Amino acid sequence: MAERVLGVVKLGLLALALRAGAALAAPVNSDLATAQLGGGCYPTGIHPAVLDMLVLVDPEWAPLLNGMTVASTPITVHGTVQGMHGDTSGDFPATHVRADVNHFVVLDAADADRLATGNDDGELHFEWEAGAYPAWAWAGTGDRIVGMGRWIFDCGHPGAQPGNCSVTTSVQCVLDSDCTSPTCSSCSGMETCLGTHFGYSAELHPPQATAAIRSGRGAIVSSRRGATPVPATKADVYVSPYAGGAGDAACSRTRPTRSICWASSASPSRSPSRRSTRRTSRSTCRCRPGQLAAGRGGGSSRSRRPVAPRPASASTGGSGIRSRTCMSSFG
Repeated sequence: MAERVLGVVKLGLLALALRAGAALAAPVNSDLATAQLGGGCYPTGIHPAVLDMLVLVDPEWAPLLNGMTVASTPITVHGTVQGMHGDTSGDFPATHVRADVNHFVVLDAADADRLATGNDDGELHFEWEAGAYPAWAWAGTGDRIVGMGRWIFDCGHPGAQPGNCSVTTSVQCVLDSDCTSPTCSSCSGMETCLGTHFGYSAELHPPQATAAIRSGRGAIVSSRRGATPVPATKADVYVSPYAGGAGDAACSRTRPTRSICWASSASPSRSPSRRSTRRTSRSTCRCRPGQLAAGRGGGSSRSRRPVAPRPASASTGGSGIRSRTCMSSFG
């Protein structure tokens, strides 16, 4: 009996150790976002000209893993919303149909390794274009949220902390080119830049599915006539392949692909198992003319751009799967 109890205690301690390990999971080093280290982002030098800054949006996003590729395996994360905002404009218009809806999420300890060292606020931002993400699915401050989608570095905000040239150490630099003429007239021809670090932030951009879990509110959870509201936990789930520029394969400089999307005509009161769905095959690429430039990965400017229907506006509920579930907080 004593040996059995000891075995149970050991298993319990092991579980606690694993949980503690998850809680202490280190964020991803944001320096790995740069092309110099195999990532997909291209930082500018310390004194960039206007046209030099085009690399900050070409590409504007790159996967954390295999950053030189466009496609990435979706991840799923869980957390609590600390704040959010809808379409406030300001996002780069060439890569956005509309500005992004942003959720600022403190991740659960088990998902803390999905942050990067550049996430100074300790939050993972969920960013999904407002035109593709209906307002009823948005989470509010204090809500729990689960998201699945593209795990990327935000290439448009390098957050560089300059280093110094290897010989002329009084000269600050971000790239090796900062230590060569004409940028550095006093540098020798073979100097490199040492000690630079970057603050690229990790994001879920775009999500492909979110579940906003709201507690402490009232809802009618019975189908009986005259039922009264009771305290309940409500989950609003939205799933869609539409993502705007961040999800357009063609805008990410590769050949357009086709995808399968599901649309739902179900009302919120129906059970998800009885939801009426229709299956359609359509392209998700909606780039503007001139965005199909030949890419570093071998994309072709001659690729034919397929035409896709514009997603329904947020006011009409979007074009993805809609599901709403209420659970009474009473037993």
